[in-house]
Amino acid sequence: MRMTRGWTGLRTSAFVLAIGTLAASAVEASPIVEYNTSGTVDPVTGITSPSGLPNAGGVISFRSIPDTEQPGVGSIDAPSSLSLGQFQVAGLTDGSQVNYKETPFAITFIPKTVNGTQPSPNETPTIRGLLNGTITGSNKSDVVATFDTTSVSFRTGDFVNTLTIPDKTLTLVPSTSNLGRTSAQANIESIYSPLSTTVTTPEPTSIAIFVASIAGLGLRRRLRASR
Repeated sequence: MRMTRGWTGLRTSAFVLAIGTLAASAVEASPIVEYNTSGTVDPVTGITSPSGLPNAGGVISFRSIPDTEQPGVGSIDAPSSLSLGQFQVAGLTDGSQVNYKETPFAITFIPKTVNGTQPSPNETPTIRGLLNGTITGSNKSDVVATFDTTSVSFRTGDFVNTLTIPDKTLTLVPSTSNLGRTSAQANIESIYSPLSTTVTTPEPTSIAIFVASIAGLGLRRRLRASR
């Protein structure tokens, strides 16, 4: 009977330590990420203007995070949806037309901090794609942005992250629709995967609980033996 009770005490102590470990893991599993983005549209490749519009390459641009209207950084609590920025279509004059054929674009996700600190390593994944379609005047667009890939993985410190584009194609609205802005959305998931293989030393509080439990178990056994 003494052995059974002693084992129960040890199991209780182990359970307390396990709960503490799980709580710490839960905290690590939900990183808060502050980020910027950097998006570009090739101003030359595949762009033509039958109407002879000068500087046709500047008609579609990408508004990164931050910009003049969104200063600072984006902040998300992974896993979460997030904005990579916005494609913007400038308005054309009546009768003007610009064609896009396999015009490259690229959007880079730039983590700034993870849980308030700058991570190391700090990988910055880039998602690429192509624009195809025609913009006519100020209120007509059938341009489609097609992403080359819909998922990319990268590491930020002790986290392995996956950035996913929910839709491989994105239809860009003309300038008269919401100022010609189309948001590029993504989802991010993060898994705690520490780089170091060193065994984590328990915190002083956890050690104290464990030692106190063992001491209490020994005292009980001595009291029973003296009866």
